[in-house]
Amino acid sequence: MMSFPSLEEIEHYFAGSWRMMTGRKDGVDRLDISVDGFWRSFHGITVSLPALLVSWVAFARDLPESYDDEGFRFGAVVSAGIADILAWIAPIVVLALIARRLGLSRRFSVYVIASNWGGALLTWIALPPNLLRLVWPDGRDVALAASVIIFGAELVLSYRLAQLAWQRPPAIALPLFIGLTACSMAVTVLFQVLLGIGP
Repeated sequence: MMSFPSLEEIEHYFAGSWRMMTGRKDGVDRLDISVDGFWRSFHGITVSLPALLVSWVAFARDLPESYDDEGFRFGAVVSAGIADILAWIAPIVVLALIARRLGLSRRFSVYVIASNWGGALLTWIALPPNLLRLVWPDGRDVALAASVIIFGAELVLSYRLAQLAWQRPPAIALPLFIGLTACSMAVTVLFQVLLGIGP
């Protein structure tokens, strides 16, 4: 069974992924890129759960009044959680299937480890607007604007992390990153629709 990282280790991994997001190659040195480190990096999802839960509750709360049923809203929280977890894992599965063809087999584990911890860090960075949606319902427009700005910044940071992890030029890294991001977003929307909470 994967051992849960200590708080000190999590801080170390967050620091490493952040350095990669800001273009510093030595960020990789702060990550555990061993086989055990690969599997333990999926605890990045576990570390993200409190912040993710806030976003799921905020999502359920923002549903139209026609869905004003406590049972449905609880189900919406669970469904949003399922969709988000699948959206986290789906790009990793896709990349695993095509990594050899793209010549990324040796960089696959580095990317997964970095993106799992980087994703956890970004999830916590995105927490404030979701909290705002819960404590200040009338400030939904402000929270939405903040979320859009943070999302845009997260895309840039995630791309920089991916390019550094893959060690590929933008001509290769950018289309691949766009494809994986589109895959993640498509999985989110698809499962929200299938679970009855989509647009």
